[in-house]
Amino acid sequence: MDISSAKGRRAFISLLVDWSLCSVDCLGFDPSIRYVVDGSVGGPYLEIDVHEVDESTGNVGHCTYYSQRCVGTTDHLTGRRPRYFAASTSRETLNTPAFLIKDVWTTSCGDSANDTRESSFLNILHAEFDESSEFSGSFSRLVGSGPVYINRGDTLVADSTATAFVELPSTTQGATKGSSNAQGSSNSKAQRSSSSSIRQHRRTVTKWPGNMISAADNQSQVVVAVADVMAALNAVRVKCKILHGNISDRAILLQKTVDGVKGILADFDN
Repeated sequence: MDISSAKGRRAFISLLVDWSLCSVDCLGFDPSIRYVVDGSVGGPYLEIDVHEVDESTGNVGHCTYYSQRCVGTTDHLTGRRPRYFAASTSRETLNTPAFLIKDVWTTSCGDSANDTRESSFLNILHAEFDESSEFSGSFSRLVGSGPVYINRGDTLVADSTATAFVELPSTTQGATKGSSNAQGSSNSKAQRSSSSSIRQHRRTVTKWPGNMISAADNQSQVVVAVADVMAALNAVRVKCKILHGNISDRAILLQKTVDGVKGILADFDN
């Protein structure tokens, strides 16, 4: 917002009023993504934390990625929709991102902190097709996936609608601030007593092939990419008995090579 304009000042004051009326627990602030202004790297960029949970120990590790490009997002104003960031592990390589981060609020039942359907699907596909010359490289290459963790007071909790809308009791299970262990996403009454679906904030990191399909140079590239993805979809259904269930322009990535283009199937969280 530009506070040198009347519109910008109004937006800024509105933000302050909304902020002052919110309790801390209800504030829609995500400390796991930070906006950084740094002229030495060619402008502002985002720091994005991606967490992974060691299932055997419960330890939560995290890696920080850097991004200057949101390559896909929703135009809707309602709901918690997916966002996609082209990212790097170093600020020096912001112009040549190697990873695609998908930030999503996915629906799941039960212990949603351990809901890893997309990463499980991708591992199945790689095991099945990586040795196949026809479909090798036809799917997103998984780097890491996990729930987003945030600090609530002195407790590290997985970010979800259960923790976003319910005040956490003082006995909330989780890690003490500063440690790396979290045993659960929340011990709130709502999460204990409800068996209904909740939305879990997750991030999945895959290798970035270079483009969304909207970046195709011409119609021929679109046709090739869609044909590649259709063949991959059929192979997944026949060999792995997996239905994708979420085909859209977000699910078709485009890799440009010296030999032409290749369509890559992504977005297996549905």
